Amino acid sequence: MKLKRSAKGESDPAFKVVRLESSVLFGFLLAFGGLYAALVLKGGQIGDLIQFPAALLVIGGTAGAVLVTMPLQVIVEALRKARALFVEDRIDAIESVELITRLVKQVRRHGVTSLEQDIESIQIPLLKRALRLVADGLAAPVVSDYMRLEIRITRKHLERHARVFEAAGGYSPTLGIIGAVLGLIQVMKHLDQISLVGHGIAEAFVSTVYGLALANLVLLPIAGRLRASAAQWVEAQELLTDGVTSLIERMHPFILETRLGPYLSQQQIPPTPPAPPIEIDTNAVA
Repeated sequence: MKLKRSAKGESDPAFKVVRLESSVLFGFLLAFGGLYAALVLKGGQIGDLIQFPAALLVIGGTAGAVLVTMPLQVIVEALRKARALFVEDRIDAIESVELITRLVKQVRRHGVTSLEQDIESIQIPLLKRALRLVADGLAAPVVSDYMRLEIRITRKHLERHARVFEAAGGYSPTLGIIGAVLGLIQVMKHLDQISLVGHGIAEAFVSTVYGLALANLVLLPIAGRLRASAAQWVEAQELLTDGVTSLIERMHPFILETRLGPYLSQQQIPPTPPAPPIEIDTNAVA
């Protein structure tokens, strides 16, 4: 990822990575493609699964149940956060460590007041606020406690968004079963017309397919993705918290990189191979 260049020729600490997450789109296509292929291989047609009353019951009933369960504001926020399915918005761990290391060197040379020229170019809100506290001279425990408190509060909000889709994923299969029961009730009214019974039973179970597919192919995967995104966000903010604490302590850059090393995934930095065991020749010692 390219960073913006400042007038001094240095990279500004603007390191949020935003890119299209194609694996999600491929996953949806694979899931629904498998469902369609199974239908065709069984001798069915796509028209067999098109039934407006069943869709109205499952989708409308699920939406209504979620509205009763969750506050409207939380539901709206969850729908907005669902964009994380298609757009990956994350903080690059390697560039984060490089940024913190550069700032530590800067503070060791020129003091914390030199941070003021870099604060406005920071794109990460929590890091920007923390550096302002550092520039104001607050102690490391105070800044660390503030950052960790904000991380805990934000994590709870992010988990609420996932619970919206988890709740919907719990309601939709049940509503699909309700739709099947309602369909069977209508079939039982026409047992005198045996030729219509089989067709009526088949239509009755379409709502069950809607409920199960909506829950297991859409709602629950979205909830899982939101939880994964929240976990990645928390890990990134904890990295920045430890980095800012090290900055206040004016930690040596080498020790800083060692301290922040565990945050870097093995895909970003290859692991250091273990040292070979030392063999001692007991005969020589004797």
